Amino acid sequence: MFTQNLLIFIISLTILIKSSDLLVDYAAKLAKHFNISDFTIGVTLVAIGTSLPEMGSSIVASLLHKPDLVFGTIVGSNIANIGLIVGITAIFTVLNIKKEIWYKDGLLLLLFTIVFGVFAIDGSINLIEGVICIILFLFYIRRIIINKNRFTKNKFLINKSHKKGEKKFILWLVIILLSIGALVFSARFVVSSASNLAEILGISETIIAALILAVGTSLPELIVSLSAMKKKMGDLLIGNIIGSNISNLFLVGGVSAIITPLVASPIIFYFLIPAMIIFTIIFIGLIRTNWLLKMFDGLILTILYIIFVIILFFLM
Repeated sequence: MFTQNLLIFIISLTILIKSSDLLVDYAAKLAKHFNISDFTIGVTLVAIGTSLPEMGSSIVASLLHKPDLVFGTIVGSNIANIGLIVGITAIFTVLNIKKEIWYKDGLLLLLFTIVFGVFAIDGSINLIEGVICIILFLFYIRRIIINKNRFTKNKFLINKSHKKGEKKFILWLVIILLSIGALVFSARFVVSSASNLAEILGISETIIAALILAVGTSLPELIVSLSAMKKKMGDLLIGNIIGSNISNLFLVGGVSAIITPLVASPIIFYFLIPAMIIFTIIFIGLIRTNWLLKMFDGLILTILYIIFVIILFFLM
């Protein structure tokens, strides 16, 4: 039973990530055809796209009335994005950050993270708060679109093999629709197998979501970050992480709360959400220190993430 569920989890998670990758790639092709800037694509399409695994699994978990899986995935992914992905990336390369990203995006991430925590302060995020999350997220996207020419000289990490002006809209749309279908289908099995594993192992779904599911659904961010590291695009890498974390909180969290109220268990309210806020504060603070992240900063974030995981194990 355990081996079967573990195999289903691994296979479905792989399909979930791959379908998300295809969806981002071909949605970006369409956007590029209409001359949308690289940075705008990076912090909207790619940031939202790399949050699609969290979105798919969280929506299914909401429909199955499993709020612990939703909260664990959202909060755990945000912590993993900062502590694990940014941490490891900064260890291997110096990430130079533009001040504009800190002032216009970093501080907004901190504000949104605190707002999400305030919404959960009564132990749940309800329908009205979910709607507010979606509205705030739409305002965030609108602000980015208005400033769509930011960093247009940079080349972002998308497939550019298609010729300019090539009209393959039908093929692209078919691939996008098939990717969405695969994403939804695989998300159902990711959630059910994760829930079964938690039951078999005798641990809470929150722990499974905050560790295994959160890290697994953060793999797209890791892939994008590694590509950005190779091309020395520190500002876009950080922009993608910031955009993904905001998407997780207010898009994924908002949609999930609209489907069904998200009730926060004690471990979520007293540990996971405070940990997410602390990680975000440290992340923003490290950037502000010298407008870059270097090996020492990466080690701090990575060590903190290891400590976070150890504490979670003790809470099992």
